[in-house]
Amino acid sequence: DETGRETMTVTLMDANHCPGSVMFLFEGYFGTILYTGDFRYTPSMLKYPALALGKQIHTLYLDNTNCNPALVLPSRQEAAHQIIQLIRRHPQHNIKIAW
Repeated sequence: DETGRETMTVTLMDANHCPGSVMFLFEGYFGTILYTGDFRYTPSMLKYPALALGKQIHTLYLDNTNCNPALVLPSRQEAAHQIIQLIRRHPQHNIKIAW
């Protein structure tokens, strides 16, 4: 920067997980670091503006909560269907879903 101090940039990118979840891209004198936290990968993520120019990631921190290859997670559509069915089975409850 103007004062000669080292700076960095932090870019938040949609993690395609729960509403509001993000991945953090740190760029600075230390290189480029991507921290995913919980995320749901799709190839379209490579088109995010912060990643689209073929940027080299020097360090990658992956959240491995559900990285077991034997674990089968439902699709987003199936999970939404399951939630709807659960809500319908319990009409006496006050349900709030944040977006």
